[in-house]
Amino acid sequence: MLGFEMSWAKVRKFEALVFFAMFGAVPLFAFRVVSYTQSQLLVRNATHELVQDLHNAKETAVRTGKEVTLKAVHPQTGMFSPSDSRAPYRYLIKSETRANEEVVLPPGLSLTGMVTFSPLGRPLRPSTFIFSVDNRTSTIEIDKEGMVSVP
Repeated sequence: MLGFEMSWAKVRKFEALVFFAMFGAVPLFAFRVVSYTQSQLLVRNATHELVQDLHNAKETAVRTGKEVTLKAVHPQTGMFSPSDSRAPYRYLIKSETRANEEVVLPPGLSLTGMVTFSPLGRPLRPSTFIFSVDNRTSTIEIDKEGMVSVP
């Protein structure tokens, strides 16, 4: 009728071929899921830590009566230290001219943004911090009243 004959032997061979194809495809999907989850957790945990540090910087500004700045710092580049794509980003928390704390971020995670809190606990201007790794991003916003939010 159709030009080919079905036999149990051919059906079993076809089933085996499909099984081995699925056996090879499942690890590829699992790798993508693990990669996605790892990136998402990395961004989420870093966002949580930065939000805590923003609250601490704001409290420090009020407690000490001095301006406190939290600033993202890009990897070092220059003539004697060439840029390395795996060099970690970091952020500094400093009070006037003295650096209080430096937080080094995990490799692959990038950060942009800067905010300065006045002695009243309000930022000098609204700010935004952006974390990114691969194609996952997280945004942290500080409004003019000093409220920190993660939309």
